[in-house]
Amino acid sequence: MLKICEQQGLVLSPTKCKLAAPRIEFLGAEISEGRLQLQPHIIKKITEVKNDQLMEKKGLRSWLGVLNYARTYIPNLSSKLGPLYEKTSPHGDKRMKESDWALVREIKAQVQQLPDLEVPPEKAYIILETNGSMTGWGGVCKWKPNKNDPRIMEKSHPVTIGLRNKEFPHLNDLMSV
Repeated sequence: MLKICEQQGLVLSPTKCKLAAPRIEFLGAEISEGRLQLQPHIIKKITEVKNDQLMEKKGLRSWLGVLNYARTYIPNLSSKLGPLYEKTSPHGDKRMKESDWALVREIKAQVQQLPDLEVPPEKAYIILETNGSMTGWGGVCKWKPNKNDPRIMEKSHPVTIGLRNKEFPHLNDLMSV
């Protein structure tokens, strides 16, 4: 496995690398037995935030930041949260309306019932969506049963699970360990 990493030009950090571990925690997710779950402390931060914190720009911005960890698990979360993001902008209406509080309640309830995500099947067609800047990068891995299937599976995965693509053909071997 380490030979494959070396051949692919991957650099592994001994302090951050876990090999053959049955369970790992990474970027707010707990990964074990081929499944991904949002870590319980993230769920708690989302669901137990006080309403008075959300009435302040700093508190709302912080809560929206923590919600980014749940983005992979909740389809269309970005567009759903649009009205709340407007409240953090310099020119947006800062007042929380009843519709905003209803959205907060909906998100809190939804986060408590998130489905586990699964590692894609071995023969799945992987779609790796990435974005980057001078300060960092990120990505999401989506999959579909085969290349010609028009559907993209709703259960997407953090990029660490999705490194299996044609540019890194041997990462399939790494991910199965």
